Order: sequence, then C-alpha cells, then structure tokens
Amino acid sequence: MLGMEPRIDTRTGARSAHATPTPIEANSDQREPRVSVIIPAMNEEMNIRQVLEMVPSWVHEVVLVDGYSTDGTAQAAREVWLNHHVVVKERRQVEDRRGASRPGTRDRRGEGRALRLVGQTRRGKGNALKTGIAAATGEIIVMIDADGSTDPHEIGRFVQTLRNGADFAKGSRFLKGAGTADMSFDRKIGNGALVLLTNVLFRTRYTDITYGYNAFWKRHAGTLALEIDGWANEIITNIRIARHGLNVVEVPSFELPRIAGEAKLQGVYLVGWRILRAILIERLRPRPALGILPTRDEIPGVMSITIDDDTVTLQPEGAEADENAAVSA
Repeated sequence: MLGMEPRIDTRTGARSAHATPTPIEANSDQREPRVSVIIPAMNEEMNIRQVLEMVPSWVHEVVLVDGYSTDGTAQAAREVWLNHHVVVKERRQVEDRRGASRPGTRDRRGEGRALRLVGQTRRGKGNALKTGIAAATGEIIVMIDADGSTDPHEIGRFVQTLRNGADFAKGSRFLKGAGTADMSFDRKIGNGALVLLTNVLFRTRYTDITYGYNAFWKRHAGTLALEIDGWANEIITNIRIARHGLNVVEVPSFELPRIAGEAKLQGVYLVGWRILRAILIERLRPRPALGILPTRDEIPGVMSITIDDDTVTLQPEGAEADENAAVSA
C-alpha cells in the first residue's frame, strides 16, 4: 500500500519563465549553500560552450559528465571555462588621471569556481546523473541538459525554491508562465497520458513528468531512482521522491529548442513504452530502500579545473590523484 498523499505544491510564485531570476541573496547569518550544476553531455561540442557561458557566476561548480563522446565536447568545455566563463566583474575604487578616487570595475578570474570533468561508470542518462551527483561537492544539486533546452538563467529560481523550504524543486513546462518550444504534439499527448497515469497510481498532483530540469538538496540523493541507467530514471525519480514523502514543489520553466545538432532521444514510441513499463513496475513494488551513490574512487576520469586569483589549476581527483601522488613521492 502507498503511504499518505505526498506533499506536492504546484504554486508558481514566480515571474514569467522568460524573466531573469533574482540572484541568490546573501545571508549574513550562515554560510550560503554551495550549488553544483550537473550537465550530462554526449557529443555536444556545438552546444556546451553556450550552455556553460550562461551558467550564473555564483554557482559553486559545474560537473560535466561525458557520456563517451567522440567529438570535442570535453575540450570545448575546458576552453570556455578558462577563456570566458571564469572572467567576472569586480567592483573596486580606481583613480582617475587627476588622482581622484571613483567607483570602477575590473575583470578578474572567478573565485575558486570549478569545472569538474567526470566519466560515466556505465551508459545512459540515468547513469550520467548518478555519477555527476556522486562527484558533486555542493549541498544543492541542479540538473540541466547540455543541448541548451534547459535555460541556465532559471537556475536561481530552482535554488530559491529549495531555500524557501522545498526538498525537491521539480521543473514543469505546463504551469502558468512556463512552456515549451521543443515538444511535438504527439510527445505532449504522451506526456499528458503519463502524468495522468502517475497521478492516479501514486496519488500525486504533477503537471509534468518527462522534464529533466530539477534541483534538490544532495542529502536526499538516496531517494532518487539511482539504479536505473536509462531515460526512465528521471520519470521514476519523480515518483520515488513522492513515495519517500519529500516536499516536492513544481517550478515553472520554459523549454527551449536545442541549440544545434540532433536530439539524443530517438525512437520516441519505444522510449515511451519503456517508461510506461517502468511506471507499472514501480506501482507493484513496495517503497524502495534508499539508493547508494558510487564512491569518488569508483568514478572514472575526475578532473577539476579551478580558477582562483588568476591561477589556473588542473587537478585529478580520487584514485587517479592518489596514483599521481604515489608516483611523485
């Protein structure tokens, strides 16, 4: 039997999805939670540059999970992180030609923000998300796509929803102020049918079920469908967090068309059937136990690019770092 109806709030409480969210306000009473942005990417060289350039400067780190790309996705990410994204404006007092002091700005490197390049342990978007979450060091996890369909300018809205008391901020394209420019009519019908089925079977009140723009506190990572490597991961995660009683708040989001290239989701009807099957299987299961993330040493190819006071540091982590240290010794 299912437990009590999960707490799901579909109030928007926000501006239009096209508006620029308010930056996170500084809190003098306690340290701000660090925000890690997870971006699964497979052959997204043409898109990853623009996506990284749009990530807000206050983000603690970006974890780019490379899904066995055969193009220059990882190299493009390195270049944009070093040459564009890490440059920020710093307010300071400057002297004019007469020696008078006046307010001014100068460009400087970002303060310790890191791009972390991670390899997958297996194939599939679900595995990419699991690997990225395990590698992340922030208290808040935000999951976006590498093709530009999920707008990084909306990250602040998701984070603020968590800071307002939500456990999980779930993106929806079908709330007031939201929308999509990247969803065909048959996909909308399929999504609506899956939403209805989920709401009936699990007593939820979702308005969207197949959208991957989400944010949550990392301490709740065990409630996600970590064991599912494929596309069904995100859908079953939405069900699983409700079954575990998390405070889920839907956030209005506008889905953009991908910047360039072809969508990775091929065979929509086959994928839809697999998702439907996964939902029915989930209904027959007792409430699952909490999942377990892989350890840092189990994640292949973790590399950090950190910029601090104009110093660029490329540093391996985990088992690879230990091996390098042993060699140096």
